[in-house]
Amino acid sequence: MIEQPSRSFLDKSHPSLEALQPRANVEERVLTGFTPELRQQIRVGMQNYPESFRVEVKNPPSYRATVITPKFLPESALPKQGVIWLPGFTGSASDNADVAAQLYEKIPSQDKDGQLALAASLSSSIGRDLQTWRFPQSHLERATYYAAFIMQLVKQSPYPLDDLKIIAHSLAGMEAAYIIPMLRSLLRQNNSKTKIGAVVLTQPGGMYDQNRFGFVGKRTNEVTSLQGEMAEMFPSIFDIQTVKDNLENVQVQQDPARVVLLKQQLLEMEQKRQNPANLTAEQKQALAQIDEALESSDNADGGMTKSLLRHRKKLLKPVIQKVLRGADLRGKPTFKEKIQNSVNLVQFLTANFLPRRFGLTTALPEAINKGLDDVPVVLIFGEQDGYFKLKEYQEYLKKQATKGKHPLQASAKRFIAQIANWPHIAPATNPAKFASIVGDIFRRMNEPAASAITELKY
Repeated sequence: MIEQPSRSFLDKSHPSLEALQPRANVEERVLTGFTPELRQQIRVGMQNYPESFRVEVKNPPSYRATVITPKFLPESALPKQGVIWLPGFTGSASDNADVAAQLYEKIPSQDKDGQLALAASLSSSIGRDLQTWRFPQSHLERATYYAAFIMQLVKQSPYPLDDLKIIAHSLAGMEAAYIIPMLRSLLRQNNSKTKIGAVVLTQPGGMYDQNRFGFVGKRTNEVTSLQGEMAEMFPSIFDIQTVKDNLENVQVQQDPARVVLLKQQLLEMEQKRQNPANLTAEQKQALAQIDEALESSDNADGGMTKSLLRHRKKLLKPVIQKVLRGADLRGKPTFKEKIQNSVNLVQFLTANFLPRRFGLTTALPEAINKGLDDVPVVLIFGEQDGYFKLKEYQEYLKKQATKGKHPLQASAKRFIAQIANWPHIAPATNPAKFASIVGDIFRRMNEPAASAITELKY
């Protein structure tokens, strides 16, 4: 069962949501429980998983959703589509509403083969919406709650959906692989005509084996510092110089496609330097002064440069944190919320790193991969991702190929997309670019594939 929440966390005056409201309904929903019928359907759905994976689900936590639907959809023979955004670690339905809004805006302009009738962002399993909920160790348990919630959203959609695409990030990217068999079963048991059109795993965990202790230590520090997001949103002269050096290298290597991408990246970085977004006039002036001092500072004076970079970070990190809160009305987390988040983090680490075969840092079990048969699968990696490195994944693919195996080999179509200058949390800090890329990938899905795996670079 899903209902409107008794208390709203959604700021509908957020620019991306306010722009939609003349032509779209923007609403909140919360998962309040399971009917006896749905519980029985979930038990049936569990039969799609190996017995060792199955769990008995309890009363669901209060997952939330921001749901966007058109106020009017013209009569058309085109299939009606829905997209569901599942955010990664700590995301809430309202702070990710901007991602859903951008998907709602961008996908129809890119993918001409359907009408977008629903876009929704849901809570992360370890997000702010669920801080009083004990994080379960079973990925399948969390995936079941997601599948049940999505099923209810499909049933309550004002327009019957022909096609549903799941777009999931980071932790949710791993959970999405567990979601699909359960969701497919629920759709079938409810006699729904909705088909799962694609699964987009954005910078997902569970794709390859990596050192779990390095993941928790160095890589987590790299991501939580927001250094990559800072370089993407507010590039410094050092970030620009790094790209210029890369450009020189690829020009020597005579890689024309890469040259075009890097030149476009430099152009975007210069534009962001000239007109940084999300800053007040006072903040823009302060940033300009710091950047001017960095340009004129003596490279030999490392102490001065480090001091200026610290001031730059102190100025910009709160701005990025505010952007990440998106349309969430709750503002900064309270002390109590920070404590609860620490408790959830311990539960999360226990769930994902002690039982190795179920972890973010290990490849998905073969039984789960097989559940993605007949579903186009997209893997998106970011060049500056602090957690999941494209090169590491490519090395893993090579090793698997020598064994005659390939992750996600059962899927109908496979796409691997690489985004330049794209850190781990970039979908939330640059949702417009992310939505445009996803829309382009959906458009390409309708074209004949030249090979079993389509590789794309953005």
